[in-house]
Amino acid sequence: MPPPFSIVGVEYRGGERFLSVAPPGSTQLSQLNLIRPGDMVAGSNWQLNSLDDSRALFSINGSTRILPLRP
Repeated sequence: MPPPFSIVGVEYRGGERFLSVAPPGSTQLSQLNLIRPGDMVAGSNWQLNSLDDSRALFSINGSTRILPLRP
């Protein structure tokens, strides 16, 4: 099952790492969402479990998915 969002990148705010995600086909900055481990992606049942320099680990419907981050 492909994710119902696109990964835009990783942002650092106040020393904390966030994953920036957007709905597929989004064209406006206002459509971006910042999530951190423990957060759900808005409008989905994808939960971010962990985030490192090369990948994001999600839980969805009892399964684990690892999504690579672009350099």
